[in-house]
Amino acid sequence: MPTIDPCENCKEYKNDEKVCEQQDSTIDDGLPCSNYVEKDTVELEPQEDKIDIPDLPRGEIRGWLTFFLALGVGVGSILSFFLGIKDFSMEDFVSPWFGGLTNMLGYVFAFFSIVLFPVLAAYVIYSFYTYKPNAVFLGKMYLIVIFLSNVLVLFGGEEDSVGSYRLLKALFWSVIWFVYLCVSKQVNELFPKRNRKIYKRDKYLIATIIAIPLIYFASILGDVFMASYQAQQSRIESTLKSGELSDGRVAFILPTEFLAEKQINDDGETYFTMSLDNGGSATVYSGYADEDIPDDFSECMNNWRDQEMDDFDFVVISQNSEIVNGNIIQVKSLQYHADPILEWTFSLIYNTDKKICCLISYYHIEDGETPNYFDEIASSVRFK
Repeated sequence: MPTIDPCENCKEYKNDEKVCEQQDSTIDDGLPCSNYVEKDTVELEPQEDKIDIPDLPRGEIRGWLTFFLALGVGVGSILSFFLGIKDFSMEDFVSPWFGGLTNMLGYVFAFFSIVLFPVLAAYVIYSFYTYKPNAVFLGKMYLIVIFLSNVLVLFGGEEDSVGSYRLLKALFWSVIWFVYLCVSKQVNELFPKRNRKIYKRDKYLIATIIAIPLIYFASILGDVFMASYQAQQSRIESTLKSGELSDGRVAFILPTEFLAEKQINDDGETYFTMSLDNGGSATVYSGYADEDIPDDFSECMNNWRDQEMDDFDFVVISQNSEIVNGNIIQVKSLQYHADPILEWTFSLIYNTDKKICCLISYYHIEDGETPNYFDEIASSVRFK
């Protein structure tokens, strides 16, 4: 049969009328789109008629699946909601280290956890009874959320024996129903795997619901960490001698003439800075280290030097290395020709048994009146 090539300008045509889509228009080169040719060499492929495939008849939701949706999802979510509301108290969200201020983050997350479970349950039931392709996925995700939430509460350790039994029973049934959805013949017949889908909104909803208890659990871990840290600090303070300071690894006696301030660096490590009225200062810092730290003494000292003193000449007035009571002690003192004369003493004290190194950086101003307290501080260092 006679066929046509597309318009040489716009490459478009209609099968039925054998004319270009833009037959009456003009292209930039001035040629009308009606400039086409008929040829017998190119045949147009006939379009296949669309065949509507009717939906296969579905069976009814019955038996164990009805039991799961009615009791496992419906009644279970309602009970969880009312029990959650009943046990919900603002007093459970008071942060002791904030002086009684309410931890609003945990409060909001816990409240939304209680509210969103019934919402998800209603969505699951609706999807099953309307035979949505995402129904099985939602059912499994609902059980996973229930399982994770109960695990987090159980490990929180705040439930009594009755509450713990209730949580364990919920964990058991979550596993049983999850296995049922995976192997049930009725579920596979009503929702064939080839027809199942996961919608984007489902992913967002599940991610939100899972994130809420996880973030809340993270805040609980923060509470536990802070409580542990405070308990450790209390133990440290209870074992200190009169006038001692400690970061938990080493302790030393602060000379009465000094004012000391506890500092915390970006890594959460504690150290102490001290100062005198005449401008003298000291820093005591400790940390875990390997046996190579004594070999790196020069590098450590260079890292701790005050770069503002680089403009002044200096002389080495003493340098010493010895082992006392199993501790490797290295000391080096520099005297800067500043006005007034400034003496810097740097020391590393390394405990070979506990693998802890104590660093002392001491600046002493030679004013003829203030004694040098470096030896007093260094000799008082003991490892915890």
